[in-house]
Amino acid sequence: MNVWKEKLLIYRERFRRVDRRWHILIGSQLLFVMAVVRFRAAQQQQRQDLRIQTENLTSGDSPSSATGSSAGGK
Repeated sequence: MNVWKEKLLIYRERFRRVDRRWHILIGSQLLFVMAVVRFRAAQQQQRQDLRIQTENLTSGDSPSSATGSSAGGK
């Protein structure tokens, strides 16, 4: 009976270690996904800001000022 209890404790400890590793793996994957989502959201916001800026430049007074400022930005 005592041998079975020791084996049970050993298996419990093994499962506990695997469980910790599993949680670390899932946690790191979630952090990665969150970082990708934030990066893509920031990219989309930059594109939207750039689109608004180009619309403002093209609807400005003179088209030469729009081309001059865009060439200067590059």
